[in-house]
Amino acid sequence: MIGRGGYRTLRETDARLSWVGSVTPLPRHFVTLALLLLLVSPALAQHGWAVATHPGTGGPALVHLPPREDERGGDGSYRMVTELHAAPERLAAWDGRAYMVFPPAGGVRVRLVRSVSAVRSGLGGLWAYEPVGRLGPHPSLPGEGSLAAVAGTPDGPAALLLGIDGASLLRLSPAGWQPIPLPDDLQPHDTGQRLGMACNDRGLWIVSLRDDAATIWLLAPHADAEWRRFTVHEVPTLAPGSRVEFIAHGPHLAMVACSGARAEAFGIETDAFVELARFVREGGAWTVSPTPVSGRIALLWRELVVESDERARARATVEIAEVSIATGAVLYHGPMRPSRPVSSGDFRLLAVVLLGVMVVVVALLMRPTGEPGVVALPPGVALASRSKRIAASLADLLLAAGGASIITGAPIAEILSPFTLLGITGSPAEPLTAVAVAIAHATTGEWLGGLTLGKWLVGIRVVRANSDRLLRPALWRAAARNAFKWVLAPWAFAGLMTPNARHRGDLLAGTVVVEPLVQPPAKTDDEGSE
Repeated sequence: MIGRGGYRTLRETDARLSWVGSVTPLPRHFVTLALLLLLVSPALAQHGWAVATHPGTGGPALVHLPPREDERGGDGSYRMVTELHAAPERLAAWDGRAYMVFPPAGGVRVRLVRSVSAVRSGLGGLWAYEPVGRLGPHPSLPGEGSLAAVAGTPDGPAALLLGIDGASLLRLSPAGWQPIPLPDDLQPHDTGQRLGMACNDRGLWIVSLRDDAATIWLLAPHADAEWRRFTVHEVPTLAPGSRVEFIAHGPHLAMVACSGARAEAFGIETDAFVELARFVREGGAWTVSPTPVSGRIALLWRELVVESDERARARATVEIAEVSIATGAVLYHGPMRPSRPVSSGDFRLLAVVLLGVMVVVVALLMRPTGEPGVVALPPGVALASRSKRIAASLADLLLAAGGASIITGAPIAEILSPFTLLGITGSPAEPLTAVAVAIAHATTGEWLGGLTLGKWLVGIRVVRANSDRLLRPALWRAAARNAFKWVLAPWAFAGLMTPNARHRGDLLAGTVVVEPLVQPPAKTDDEGSE
């Protein structure tokens, strides 16, 4: 890998290309409000998006690269958004929304356009995706000709189409795809060129790359703006068959060329291309995310490994390299890892805490005690049936697994698999997270109302034993019984088989699980005389 940095930008070429023509002093409270908005709002175009291989099915899937927190380096995190029915022809994005254009298929001569947005979920570093469970539909693009490029803009995606009659530039608006005038000197049918587009805070860029020069056009975001042209006469020599993407962020414009095991990133100056980084790795192939993530160019390296077993499974090894588009510094290069709101160190700490709780609970509850006698119940209730308690626990387990899936990004089936706890598949942190969620949910619910979601569904509740009133357990009692129940689940299940159906956690906490006592209907005088 070779990296270089510190290059000038096209911003220096024309001082007249600015967002505003004059500056008017603003009141102080407006300035303060603007600063606060900058602090609390995520910057634009900070999300990265890519199409990768789904680890379960091997088909195409949309991957979200969340905004990076540390500008100095490190990351590689991602979140699997959804599996796709087909690989998109083009992918573009702006801010937290990704747009996908799918090639014509099934005899339909249109290109379907779909989108998905990443929004803060309000829980740690988690992201939710809208619309939920599907992709958002948009008006289709024409299916004729070739789709040269797609770029995300603040006003919607822009698409450059090449047809028999020439080229057309369309931008998606609430009224549908609207035409934008192209540069007069753009030669769409020049067979020796590579066309691309990108957008940043300077405006919309169109790049025509040839072997001897590159022509660049810029359309600033003014209502009366016209295309400005720049020519770069020194261009890099690319390997035959290289796939080229143009990426823009802030004031910077860059080009990335991928050809099998080789990937190169170049910053575009006013008079030359400057190499930012180069990666050469045999055994796989490089691809690039067409959207930068927090000012980083994201390069994905994928190697397909065939495992020699009776099912001849194929396993994809994926790594990511994140290169600063401003300096060329390699901020991260390593395995892609699922995005989590807590670090692996936090998971290890959680495992140690749960292990300590288990040891303490075992020491307290496994000590010799007398056989419990008859437990006194409050009036109007009876011991909850074993079937209802098992059903309530299963419902709470599914809820905990769902919460752990949101936190870790792992499928629910993987979290509930015993092979995950043993480290054969997935990570042991996943079921440990489910246990922590279950304890937190059950402890809080039983302390506040004697209920969990599962107990509420089947109509049972936890109360204080040997009391003449229905009293919900104190916080420490709810925590003690649930720590035993979820950390030492097999022993808790064995406790259901005792005459009082109370496991050691109930005995320690002085609690009992009850259901309403159904009184048989009283016989009438007529019924008694028959």
